[in-house]
Amino acid sequence: MLQYFRLVGLALLLSVGVGSVAKAASFDCNKATTETEIAICSDPELSALDDRLSAIYVRGRQVTKNVSGSDLKIQTDQINWLNKRNQCGLETDCLVNAYQTRIKELSEFDFENLFKISEIEKQICKDQLARDSDAGNTLEMVDAGNEYNRCLERIIVSLVTATTLTDSQSIRNDLDDLSNSYKSIIGDVFIVRKECFPYCGSIYQLYPSAMYSDILEELLTIVGEAPYE
Repeated sequence: MLQYFRLVGLALLLSVGVGSVAKAASFDCNKATTETEIAICSDPELSALDDRLSAIYVRGRQVTKNVSGSDLKIQTDQINWLNKRNQCGLETDCLVNAYQTRIKELSEFDFENLFKISEIEKQICKDQLARDSDAGNTLEMVDAGNEYNRCLERIIVSLVTATTLTDSQSIRNDLDDLSNSYKSIIGDVFIVRKECFPYCGSIYQLYPSAMYSDILEELLTIVGEAPYE
């Protein structure tokens, strides 16, 4: 009896035309024939999950294409997952769970979510900077600026490590070099200007940290907009 109702449901979905209800990214809804494909095309949530997983899977293939064995594993795992997903038939809850599970498995390639989280983390860093800067104490303002820089650096390390094959220590070393070079240049600008002596030191202590943050924020934008090779 259950199978009968499943077949009736399938016939009804075919009769209304699933292509006009939703759109899936991984296959053509106009050519959907199986229960699972029709269920996905007929449900906005499932269609959205299919779009998201498709994008994540493509990115995973791109990222691992030059890594021996990794690209083949992703393909094999995806085929195995599709076979399991198709066993859900028209059962929406089963399909939602299947997609969420697979997305979690490929979370390291879920760059859209990764950058959303990074934006939230950056805002948390800014909020903390604003609170600490309200103290009015010059030394505390300097410390707040430096902590904001370190906070942005942590986000950059996380993003670059997740989206490239570069190891985290290499990124940290490069950021240290960038920071030291910047501080050295700013130090020279202030220290050699004899007309501001002996006040140059306090100016140097206060402002470079805030200016370095601009460089880091620009770097975050570059990381987010960098094209795939």
